Amino acid sequence: EHVQFLVEKVKFEKNIQKIIICFDDGYESIFSNAFPIMEKYGIKGIVFPVTGYIGKYNDWDINFSINRARHLNIIQIKKLSDAGWEFGSHGHWHRAYSKLTNEERILDLNKSKIILEGIVGKSIYSFCPPFGDLPENCWKDLTDAGYKQIYLQMPLKRKYSPPRNIKLNFTRSMFSTDNINKIIKKYNRHKSELIKENIIRSFSWGTILVKEML
Repeated sequence: EHVQFLVEKVKFEKNIQKIIICFDDGYESIFSNAFPIMEKYGIKGIVFPVTGYIGKYNDWDINFSINRARHLNIIQIKKLSDAGWEFGSHGHWHRAYSKLTNEERILDLNKSKIILEGIVGKSIYSFCPPFGDLPENCWKDLTDAGYKQIYLQMPLKRKYSPPRNIKLNFTRSMFSTDNINKIIKKYNRHKSELIKENIIRSFSWGTILVKEML
């Protein structure tokens, strides 16, 4: 229903903004659920997998085995790529960049890119930071690694200053409870939805804090 709504909106409305459907973390449910539905409507998505967890469970997350889920494996990634889906980096370890040293961050950026390029056989230019955590001192590292597109949750107040050679794309978060009316509000940049998204996103910092204590 959600995909059909977006397809019809793009098809029948003039002067509509380009809509990109993104999936971060790269869970295998993308292949089993989203892929067949989106193929039905002839649309592609962009996936940001965690390369250190390809084919593995999301043990990077503090979920107390309640929301344990498996990530896409290499075969599934190749099939999605062959079908025209785009892939971008989401880091190798899924660790908050503000908590890493410069050396760790550079390694994470480059390692994930190299692994993905080896799997799909294509250059990787897009990056979505784990937990949406992108310190200002990351821009040079991103440029040096060869990234050209950055995807970030649209913030409430914070402003970013990317260099000219990097395009910053602000995303809107979708949740299982979102209906068509919520999607319309998100598209029209209704502030209540933006506040809700940022509040829910902030909960992910609980994982960061717990991991620091372990």
